[in-house]
Amino acid sequence: MNSLTLSAAVLVVVGGTMSGITSDVAVAQSKTPQYALDANGDYVDSNGIWRWVFRSNVPMNLSYDEMTPAQRALVRAQYRGMPDNDEPPFPKDGMEILDRVVVKLEHAALAKGSVRLMADIGADGVAVSVRIIQTPNQDVARIAAEAILLTPFKPGKCSGRPCRMPFPFGFDLKLNLHE
Repeated sequence: MNSLTLSAAVLVVVGGTMSGITSDVAVAQSKTPQYALDANGDYVDSNGIWRWVFRSNVPMNLSYDEMTPAQRALVRAQYRGMPDNDEPPFPKDGMEILDRVVVKLEHAALAKGSVRLMADIGADGVAVSVRIIQTPNQDVARIAAEAILLTPFKPGKCSGRPCRMPFPFGFDLKLNLHE
């Protein structure tokens, strides 16, 4: 099994002091659609609700192009009024790298609540900026934003051509992993 690793040095303010946190997130390259991760970051059957910490409504390990039309429709649903020949931006290798960051944030238990971010993805597939819309904790939002900025994207398409487009990313943190 091949593995990609994202190493991000993230500067976090903890109790008024600055400390460096390095996040190593390995991504298994399985093309069997996977929808859930447990507390150890292992794939689990999403029907075993008590076991999963993070669940996605689309396969986390598939790229946009590898998804079925129904799965792509779930992604497109976040973009009201998007013309049929347009496509939203999406992480090149799927959502797994970002989903694994969420699992690590759950373990860190830095906060409880909803995190909503909006990234601006350029026509070249590079995240230009990330705007924090909602967060219970600025450190959590900064870590998630950094992960987005380091993730390569398939750019959005407008009338069949690569274009700049927003990418919404949100998740809910729970202090109790089984809430």
